[in-house]
Amino acid sequence: MASWHDFGLRQSPYDVRPLRATKEGSDLLVGRDQDAQRLSDHLKSSTTHATIEGDFGVGKTSLASVVGYRLRQAFKEQGGPPFIPLNRRPFQPDERETNEGFAKLVILEIASTLAQNERVLKEAGFTFPSMASIKRSIENAEYRGTGLGAAILGFGGNFFRSSSPNTSDLFTEAGIPLFVDTCLSQCFPDHASGGVICILDNMEMLGKSPEHKVMIESLRDTVFGQEGLHWIMCGTDHVIRTVVSTPMLQGRLAEPISLQPINDDQIGELIARRLEVYSDGRVAARPPVGAEEFRHIYEETGRHLRQALKAAEDFTRDCGESIYRSGGQDDLNLLDKWLKEQATRYFNSASARVTDRGWQLFALLAESGGRCTYSQHQEFHFRTPGAMRDQVQILKSAGLVDIETLGNRHSVSIASKGWWVALHFR
Repeated sequence: MASWHDFGLRQSPYDVRPLRATKEGSDLLVGRDQDAQRLSDHLKSSTTHATIEGDFGVGKTSLASVVGYRLRQAFKEQGGPPFIPLNRRPFQPDERETNEGFAKLVILEIASTLAQNERVLKEAGFTFPSMASIKRSIENAEYRGTGLGAAILGFGGNFFRSSSPNTSDLFTEAGIPLFVDTCLSQCFPDHASGGVICILDNMEMLGKSPEHKVMIESLRDTVFGQEGLHWIMCGTDHVIRTVVSTPMLQGRLAEPISLQPINDDQIGELIARRLEVYSDGRVAARPPVGAEEFRHIYEETGRHLRQALKAAEDFTRDCGESIYRSGGQDDLNLLDKWLKEQATRYFNSASARVTDRGWQLFALLAESGGRCTYSQHQEFHFRTPGAMRDQVQILKSAGLVDIETLGNRHSVSIASKGWWVALHFR
């Protein structure tokens, strides 16, 4: 394909990865002003941890990361309570098998974040233990999960133990956990004083393992109860609402901020912003998928942002060379033809597995927004949830839907491949 440089860009403007907690990420967040303000207000004023719900790829992680960055910048530039986002990707529910393993990871990342923000915190008048040895320990220490001699962040037993003769003594007994506990208590004595922002992403993983759900619940009074930590938990609608209503977590988690697909009238601005940010500065960027073409992809693929971005990059890969040579003539017709070809290819790969009754269910599911539960069986013309479940399983085996399970509750949603197939029927 033609290179991005040929189109006046320094890299792909259709990157599907979540936006990062950086100035660039903040510049690229479009169509989320109200959501960002609501999340920011919650972090600054509420004693409960924030939750964000929404479909896969709608932008939950991007929103959480960018709001954390903006709060940190507001503290640096305007003063007020310090909010410091972790210097890492979001945590995942399945990153550690035990609550101690997860808590150990959290403590280490908090220590690293505080160390890297030492200057800005000290300039604001905060005092805490020396960080020089902490920084060396973070860089050099190797870990082996056991316990901790003192109860730090609510954990008793020997939480850390040195696994190397060269490891700093800070990792024996109460080194880094004590440092973290001291810093948090001194810098953020109450919720209104600011704190470290932590993101727990992909909460739908809780439905795949009962152990993960038990682990999250067991942390209620430790990492989720520690003053100075502000958590943002992200997941799909069904999962987040179930977690919020769990007796063990009531009082810790707020009602979810519901993230809807970006409005059609803001999609053009979203892609225009990306073209501006990723321009190489030589000439005006003119990629195969501009604002009009991207809005068309977005509408045709179920208003699924991540799916639309991926489709835009795939189209550029497949057709970018011919578009570059032709000078961009008739791009929209070529795009429409390519979309239909992709839809037919996905349909053909699934058609041998799906029954006529399954296709009827799938068509109704696409028309109704792409998400349902078995309790809606009558709306989809089934007598019982079990009869509907049988057809859903067929659609799942064909890769057209995903099923999220948490306890005895199930939620069905159209998968990425499914949205392509839905396009085939239009």
